[in-house]
Amino acid sequence: MRFDPFRDIDRLSEELFSRPPERSVPMDAYRRTDELVIHFDLPGVDPKTVELTVDNDVLLMKAHRAWTAEPTDELLVRERYQGDYARRVMLGRSVDTTKIKARYEDGVLTIHLPVAEKAKKHKIEVARPPAAQGSDIPTKV
Repeated sequence: MRFDPFRDIDRLSEELFSRPPERSVPMDAYRRTDELVIHFDLPGVDPKTVELTVDNDVLLMKAHRAWTAEPTDELLVRERYQGDYARRVMLGRSVDTTKIKARYEDGVLTIHLPVAEKAKKHKIEVARPPAAQGSDIPTKV
């Protein structure tokens, strides 16, 4: 590889102005019948470093990814972020936070959040007045 003093400047400019933040965690979220499902992409993360907490209807996901080069390694390019990741998700009061389940598989953290009973879809009966027997409503003749 030839030395190019402007290559690093170009790379830094590209990172600053065109790339998303390095520590962002891609997420998909959807509702499936009576639960919310969230997927976080966390490739290369040790599952032991994943931490999930719920506080005041906010789900906080933390994780850490680290790679240590061997003493004989000659680092040529280092673009993958190493360090702490975090993402907050506002849950609202429609989730039963006592029954949340999570699983980490193939670099994806999947969280299942059951919808609280009070937030589930339900039918409401509409009251109707009793049938009028001798109606008190005056009629015009």
